[in-house]
Amino acid sequence: PNKKIVKTIQKGVAIYKTGRSPFWFARVWNPFAKKYVVRSTKETSRIEARDAALELFSSLSKSKFQNLNSKAPAAFATYADRLLREVQQRTKSNPRSYVYSDTKKILFRKNDGLVAYFGRMDVADITTGRIRAYLEYLDSIRSKPLNNSTKNKNLAVLKQVLQLALDEDVIQKLPRIKRLPETKSPRPSFTDGTYKAFIDAATDCAEIGR
Repeated sequence: PNKKIVKTIQKGVAIYKTGRSPFWFARVWNPFAKKYVVRSTKETSRIEARDAALELFSSLSKSKFQNLNSKAPAAFATYADRLLREVQQRTKSNPRSYVYSDTKKILFRKNDGLVAYFGRMDVADITTGRIRAYLEYLDSIRSKPLNNSTKNKNLAVLKQVLQLALDEDVIQKLPRIKRLPETKSPRPSFTDGTYKAFIDAATDCAEIGR
């Protein structure tokens, strides 16, 4: 579902879409920054998206291309907001879904949410080491370390945010995000001795009730 479809229009200009969005994106090569300028065309039609891409290309004069070099970094908070809007769209038809509220909590917890920690950071600067530091921070501000199940939920949302940046070619690859091992608590069960005692007690109660 996340397969990227790319259609080249001319040298340095292309449109593409992924399974995450119904819209085509325009991708124009910036020769000064040595990277692509990516914009959503807001079009679902390939023909209209092609026209929008060419319009973007023609609007980016040499001076504008140069000015793009000094634009603000692609902040994590920007993509966090975008993810939350996407989750809200996906789940609004299911009032029983907790995905939206859970995602919002993980992103925007006041002291240790993902935005509180990574919000102003450029998504391109989020490395495996910085993710590991975040997990250590979560434990450092608590009297008892978080369990790995909760940490994995944080990591899953973090990966979704970075995936949006990857889909727009803002980053070239995802940092390595390794799922932490979870310890499953087995359901309590009777031993042979306790089961026999239970049966004996139940039998005694039945006898008394007769």
